[in-house]
Amino acid sequence: MAGTNVREILLQEAEGEGLEWDVFVSHRSNDSADAIRIARRIQGSGLSAWVDKLDANMWGDEDGPLLDHYIETILSRSFSLLALVSDLTHESWWVPFEIGLAFELRRYLSAFAQRTIRLPSFLAKHPRLSSDGDIDLWCERLKQLKRRGRTERVSLIRGYAVMAEKRGAYLDEMGRLTRDFS
Repeated sequence: MAGTNVREILLQEAEGEGLEWDVFVSHRSNDSADAIRIARRIQGSGLSAWVDKLDANMWGDEDGPLLDHYIETILSRSFSLLALVSDLTHESWWVPFEIGLAFELRRYLSAFAQRTIRLPSFLAKHPRLSSDGDIDLWCERLKQLKRRGRTERVSLIRGYAVMAEKRGAYLDEMGRLTRDFS
C-alpha cells in the first residue's frame, strides 16, 4: 500500500488496512458535482472523504437491495456525515436515510447548504456550512475532535447498531462544534 493515495482507497482495501473515512458526504444524485467538489476540498485539508461517485464499488442499481447494507457499512466506518442540502434534497430517499443512520450511530452531523435553504429541524441544530471557508474551519474542528480521541465507537454488527458512546458526551461535543457555525 506504500505510495497509495489513502483518500481514494477502495472500501475493501480500507477495511483490510483497518482504515476509516473521516467524512461521509451525503447528497442527492443531482448534486453529485457539488458533492465531489466538497469531498475534494475535505481531502485537500488532509481528511478522507467518501462520496458514492468516487467509489468504484458502487453499482448502477440505485435502489438495489444490497445498497442499504453497503451504505450502512461505509457509514459505520465513518467519523462524521456532511449532508449536502439543496432545493431538491427533499425529493431524495437516501439523504434522510443516511442522516438518520448517522444519528443512530452517533456520527458527527453537519449540513452544507446555502443560507437561503431552510433546513429541517433535525438538521438545523447541527453545524451548518455554506462556504469553502466554512468547510476549511469545519475540517480543522473535525481534526481536533479526532485528536482528542473518540475511542468508544458505535458500529453495525449484523445490521444492529451497537451503542458504545454516552449520549451526553456526544451532545456536548455536537454543541461545541455547532457554536463555531452559529
